[in-house]
Amino acid sequence: MQKEVSAKQKRMIWYNQLNTRFEIVKSLRFKEMQVIGGGISVRWLNVQHVGMWDKVRKFLKLDDRAISIYRSVDNYRMIPMMSFNLKKRQGEYDEWNNHQRKNQVIGPDFPIDIDNKPPLYYRILEKLRDEQSKLIKKEVALIPELISQGLVIQKHDLNLITAKGFDVLKNETYDWHDAIPSSDHVKKVFDQFGVKYCHWMSGQHGFHFLIPFEDMPSEVKAMSYDEIMAFYERFAGILQQKAPMIDMSIYMATRVLKCPYTIEKHGIVIFPLDTSSYEDLKSGKLTLDPIEILQKYKLGHRGIYLQGNSNGIKRMVSEWQG
Repeated sequence: MQKEVSAKQKRMIWYNQLNTRFEIVKSLRFKEMQVIGGGISVRWLNVQHVGMWDKVRKFLKLDDRAISIYRSVDNYRMIPMMSFNLKKRQGEYDEWNNHQRKNQVIGPDFPIDIDNKPPLYYRILEKLRDEQSKLIKKEVALIPELISQGLVIQKHDLNLITAKGFDVLKNETYDWHDAIPSSDHVKKVFDQFGVKYCHWMSGQHGFHFLIPFEDMPSEVKAMSYDEIMAFYERFAGILQQKAPMIDMSIYMATRVLKCPYTIEKHGIVIFPLDTSSYEDLKSGKLTLDPIEILQKYKLGHRGIYLQGNSNGIKRMVSEWQG
């Protein structure tokens, strides 16, 4: 009987592949890298070559941790190298954010985040992350699962949970497959105009699309940052009419999406999809397991933009009727 490969072993096998590391680093060109999970949160990592990726991997113990790795929507001329001393790094974060970052932004890519909203249970968990609230002892007895996660409960939120029943909220179900119709619609529209875009499953909740800033029409590139984001938001809002799971909260500064060719916290690869692999994913022929991908695909020079051309978004902006 073949011995099962552990999640840690899969991360080690995946990240030991030179082609994998090259594709990660290429996708991080002009980008911030951010790491969240496994007890850490580190951002403004500047990973522009494989040697730096290897240092970050070793220092943050990426093989040992079930984490997610992100890349910025914004493109940067320069991100300074910051200390690996996390206490010192916080001061460097603040200096960068307050005095340098805006001047180094080239422009934001156009992101589409298709997110099958998690169960009401988890939405409430997010809502309750208010460390300024005060606990009442009887509340602790009512919802120990929430308190055990270090969350602080507002009175009106407690009333909501009590009225609806905590077990009902916790057992509410969802599945990423529910996001497929919205993903299909966005893909269909982009393919109709030959838009160059990248597309991947973002984890347990849905899909990401991304159109590169460099392909945008000149009149869009000439806008201010806030104007560009407002343009993207209007554009996404029109798509949302037939793709209701598009998350409209992403259109603001310093947002991040999952980094392609990395392994997210649940163990799947953030794998750029072409039409064939997308259909395989939907049908269940592709599971995004790291070992499976290494066996099925050649990763060298694969890239992230697997469909369309640079003029597609220009054509869509000028011709699309919504």
